[in-house]
This record gives sequence, structure tokens and C-alpha cells, in this order.
Amino acid sequence: MKKCLFLFPISVHLFFSFACAAVKNIVTDATPVVGYRHDSINWTTNSGVSGQWKNLQFIEYGVKAKTTIKDRYVISYDITLANLISGSFQSNRYLNPPQTVNSSAVKVWSIAFRPNLGLGYKFKPTRYFNIIPQIGFVYDLLYLQTHKSASGPISAFKDTIQWYGPWFGVDTTTKLSRRWTMNLGANYQIALYNASGNWELPPSHTQNTLRQNGTGQGVSGYLRIQYEVVKSVSLGGEGSLGWQGLNSGHDSRTFANGTVLKSKLTKLTDKTFGARLVLTKSF
Repeated sequence: MKKCLFLFPISVHLFFSFACAAVKNIVTDATPVVGYRHDSINWTTNSGVSGQWKNLQFIEYGVKAKTTIKDRYVISYDITLANLISGSFQSNRYLNPPQTVNSSAVKVWSIAFRPNLGLGYKFKPTRYFNIIPQIGFVYDLLYLQTHKSASGPISAFKDTIQWYGPWFGVDTTTKLSRRWTMNLGANYQIALYNASGNWELPPSHTQNTLRQNGTGQGVSGYLRIQYEVVKSVSLGGEGSLGWQGLNSGHDSRTFANGTVLKSKLTKLTDKTFGARLVLTKSF
């Protein structure tokens, strides 16, 4: 019994020692972000009609994070949400074949949502520079709608656009000075695309629907510069660019009168860029 009592404090000490060692082997950088996002989406079918979500401007916010295990294995994960502040939809005989369309988008309730997950391994060629090859999966959703109108070519167009798929790329971190750090990254994505929507044609206000799908690719990159305000807390800015396009795709529109128009998408691209303020806390 005395022997057990003697071993108990030693066991407690060893337990906390191992726990502390485990904690030191795991570092998480959490980064709340807020900023601006801009998107432009356009498509053309082989029948010559086209549609475009033009000049979509969002206020974007969310959290990005990176967990490093044993200073080698890296898990990056982030989620952002954005609310529309400006934009419009234009089409050339797409939603209403006899006419063209130009309608403003609904603010706030038109949104963008983007979760992202990556896994990587850190290489450290020098003390002030590291490089992380990564693979991951991203999902990008845009829910867009126009203002209702009692007259004109269309009324109340709602469009749900989804891009998703695996990606691979590289992130780098460069220590510019004792307090300044630069992060630079680029990714290539295998992109899968799906979209669905509905709208009305005045004055009958009967509902019509569309479906689009296809496969393609995308590229993106970002640059972040941060200043360490105090130990483990940094403040800075981030800019990003992205492009996604289809190699092949299909478009189908079903009108309330029973007419079905099926076409191939000869072109569909989604261009996006953003600028954000970032605040990083290391744990």
C-alpha cells in the first residue's frame, strides 16, 4: 500500500508531462476573416443563347484555420459565408426566348457559402521558409435571386449554383523579418458543376425550370501578409483569385407550356476574387 502511495505522485507527474508534450506537438492557427468577394458567372449554349450573373459583390466573413502536428503534418480547414450587396442577371433569349433580360439581384438574401478542407506535409528547406504540398476537397455554393417584377421579360428568377471537387496544390510561408510573414499558395481543382433554377413569365406567372451540369477544372491562388502584434497574435490582409470552367456540360430548360429545350454548354466560366482583413491567433 505504501508502495502504491509512493508511485501515485510519480504517475501523476508522468501523465501531465506526456500531456504537455502532446499539446506542444499540436499547434492551431485560427484566423477570423472579413472582407469583399466579387464573382462573375456566364454561359453560352450551342443554340446561341446565353446568360450571365454580372458584377456580383459580396460582404464575406468566416473562419480559416490550420492545425500542425509534430511540425510536419498539416490540416487546413475553413468556412466562409457571404451576403450580396450588388449585382444583376442578364440573358440573351435564355429565360424568355423571344426577349432579352436585365434584372437586378436581391441584396442580402443572395448568398455564397464555401467550406474547404486540406491535408498536407510540411517541408522546411530553411529556417525562414517552408513549403506544404496539399490535397483537399472544396464545395462552393451560390444562391442567387432577382427582384420580383409584375411586368417585363421575367419575374423572380432563382438560381442555385454548385461547384465541388478535389484539389491539389501548395502553400508556402516566408518569414520576411522578426514580425512580418508572407503566405503564398496556389491550387488546381477537378471541378464538378450543378445548377438548378426557376422563374416566372408575366403576366401568367407560370413557373419554368432549368438544370445545368458538367465537368471541368479550376485554378486559384492567394497571398497573405501579416504582422505579429504580440506573441501568437498577428494582423494582416489577404487577396485571392479563382477561375473555374467547364470542359463539357449540358443545359435543359422546361417551360410551363410543356416545351423542353436541351442544349450543350459550349462555354461556362466562373471568375472570382476577394480581399480580406485577417486576424490570426496561435494556440
